[in-house]
Amino acid sequence: MNKYIRKPYIPLYSEMPKPKDKDIFIFGSKETKKNDSDTAQLAMSRYIGNCGITPEQAAAILGIGRTTLYNYLADTRELTYSMLCVICIGLKLHPDRQRHLFHLCHIERPDREYSTDPRDLIIIEYLEECAFDNAYSLEACNKALKDGKQKMLHPYCLGTEDRK
Repeated sequence: MNKYIRKPYIPLYSEMPKPKDKDIFIFGSKETKKNDSDTAQLAMSRYIGNCGITPEQAAAILGIGRTTLYNYLADTRELTYSMLCVICIGLKLHPDRQRHLFHLCHIERPDREYSTDPRDLIIIEYLEECAFDNAYSLEACNKALKDGKQKMLHPYCLGTEDRK
């Protein structure tokens, strides 16, 4: 078995077919929205599948171990604010999908209007733009946080020479 997982390219929102229905784009189906039966784990699995990648490839993109991602997907490990930001930026999730995922995890998504923390302001910029511009990648976000002397989202999302 190959030890290395090739990191696939996740298309930007503008490069994907336009969704016909906003509810299906976010919730997966109208019934899920009506029954309020969506969970963070189902939503993450669905969003990973919509990117056309496997969980192993998603873990490689996010810079986390595949077991860690599987634990998040199985709900045996609780998602933190930083890890949720890593997932949203790394998978280039549309802001509507991000809001839904934050809501399901009961974590407040940072808002430019109310936030004064320099770290949150950098994260907000990357969350808002990651689905529309390749320059707003997970590595770039961590580099901007590091350059701003803020705590990085996840240290393994940088290249090895940038971690020091």
